[in-house]
Amino acid sequence: MRKLLRCLLLACLAVLPPVLSADTVVEEIIARVNNQIITRSEFVHSKEQLKQEAQQQDPANADKLVSARDKDVLRDLIDQQLLLEKGKDLGITGDTELIKKLDEMRKQMNLESMDDLEKAAQGQGVSFEDFKQRSRLKDVHQQRRRTEVL
Repeated sequence: MRKLLRCLLLACLAVLPPVLSADTVVEEIIARVNNQIITRSEFVHSKEQLKQEAQQQDPANADKLVSARDKDVLRDLIDQQLLLEKGKDLGITGDTELIKKLDEMRKQMNLESMDDLEKAAQGQGVSFEDFKQRSRLKDVHQQRRRTEVL
C-alpha cells in the first residue's frame, strides 16, 4: 500500500512541473509606468477602439485616420496611467463623480438598477467598463486641472 501511495505521489510530482512552469506567460507586459503595467491585451483593445471610432467618424477615410493615430496608442495608454497616478497623488479618484454620473444616466433612462444600465449599454454595443474608464479619466483630468489652477 505504501509503495502504491509513493508511486502515485511521484506520478503527481512528475506531472506538476509542466503545469506550474515558471515560464508560462499569462499576460505580456508591454510597458511599465511606475508601479502600473500596460498589457498587450490593453494595447490591442485600444487599437480596436481606435479602429471603431475612426469607422464611425469617417467610414471613407477610416484607414487613413487609423494609420495617422496608430503610433499614438501606446503613448496615450501611458499618459492615462500617469494621469490616474497624478490624480491619486492629489487625492482625486473620480469614483464619486462616476457614480453620480452613472446614477443620473440610470434615472434618465428609467432603469431600475446599475445592472440594467450595464445591460442597456451592452445592448447598444458599448463596453460598460470602457465607458466607466473613460469617464473616470475625464473626471480626474478635470479635477486635476481645477486643483492645479487653484
